[in-house]
Amino acid sequence: MYIESEGHGPDVVILHGLPQPPAELRPLAEALREVFRVHLVHLPGYGESDAPALPYDFVAVETELVAELRDRGVESAAIVGLSGGCYRAFHLAIRSQLSVWAIVGIGPLAHVHEQNQVALRQYADALEAGIDMRMPALGRMFSAAWATKNPQEALAFVNGAFGAAPLPVVAAELRAICDMPDLRPEMAELSIPVTLRVGALDVATPPFLSEEIIGLLPNATLEVVPAVGHMLHVEDAPGTATAVRRALVQGLPRAKRLEVARGQLAPDCLPEDPAAIRRRVCSVACDVGGGHYATAFTLEEVDGAPFTAWGDAVGDAEVKRVWRPDEARALPAGVPAWSPTAPEPSQVDNFRSMLEAARDSTPEALLTVLQALYIPCRLRDQARALLYAPDGRFLAFLGVMSRDPMPAERLEDLQALVDSFREALLRADELAGVPLHAKGAPYFTCS
Repeated sequence: MYIESEGHGPDVVILHGLPQPPAELRPLAEALREVFRVHLVHLPGYGESDAPALPYDFVAVETELVAELRDRGVESAAIVGLSGGCYRAFHLAIRSQLSVWAIVGIGPLAHVHEQNQVALRQYADALEAGIDMRMPALGRMFSAAWATKNPQEALAFVNGAFGAAPLPVVAAELRAICDMPDLRPEMAELSIPVTLRVGALDVATPPFLSEEIIGLLPNATLEVVPAVGHMLHVEDAPGTATAVRRALVQGLPRAKRLEVARGQLAPDCLPEDPAAIRRRVCSVACDVGGGHYATAFTLEEVDGAPFTAWGDAVGDAEVKRVWRPDEARALPAGVPAWSPTAPEPSQVDNFRSMLEAARDSTPEALLTVLQALYIPCRLRDQARALLYAPDGRFLAFLGVMSRDPMPAERLEDLQALVDSFREALLRADELAGVPLHAKGAPYFTCS
């Protein structure tokens, strides 16, 4: 069995769907390799792997996979499974000798219901009869809106799926998964973190199937993505890659999670491009904090001086939608408006006194202060003053930017990484030529 193994860090195995070309998942694998050692599997008959003997033996394929992974030194791994690959992930975690530390399912097929078995067997019969099933598959793979907007790309993916393996292998594999056991009675014993991500318009594996499975698992999260279909890695590629990486980081034990984060921010592991460093800091913060503020840091000039600000990158539209309303809202009574480009002395004093009063408080207390002062404002302007503030102030900004409540343990994780964040960002400033104050604090106008 052929497996593409690249990267460093905890092991992650990616299992494609049936049918699906393994090469289709290389962009996802590349997005994970910054953090993990990724193993992209070519199941028998797909990609570079030889076709299996028929009839298809589902368990024998998994036994071969586990043996191949162990030959590569993999004793414990997370599994990312797409569609039918998600059922394989559960089966491996529950019934195989491989130690699985987390599961992420994309367009997940976690159990083959009776009505789905009928559909899959009909597909298998049609394939063997030589019936062209591409158009019916198109409606199961993509949302109607996306397929209408991208007809050539959608058809190319469908053609790729039906050319991914010999049709007799695909038909046999479809029948084999229908004959596999119902794992639902055993799921209550599966204590590892599980994240299922499904499109709201998914016809192949509708959200109600994932909702049922989530209710059986003791440590599980369901993410329903609006307005997309089954092929999340196509219709929602950047969002899905980010969500998968974040779920895997969150699935690590705390000590390992912090170790991995510090490793990404270590001086000898940082890129030489300042913008790339800022993007990495942001992605690490998102992964560790679990927040949904995925944007990046950019440099812009204000009155001829360079500033670090949020903007114009992945996820920035979401940040604008949630945190930057078109009309600035009124500030709380007694709080002066903040202008980073031309601050009045009273504004600077107010800003500093509030932060100093909360500096030695808990992260939650500091967040309360910042929320009272900044959430009613347009937060893009506040980012320049808060991003590089020492100690918990940087943590507080990350917390404020999360549009979901941030659990205390995530705040503690971010607090533990503040020094690493700051040093990486200072390195980015150094490469970009941003001036520093005498005390080493980055330049901003209110100082």
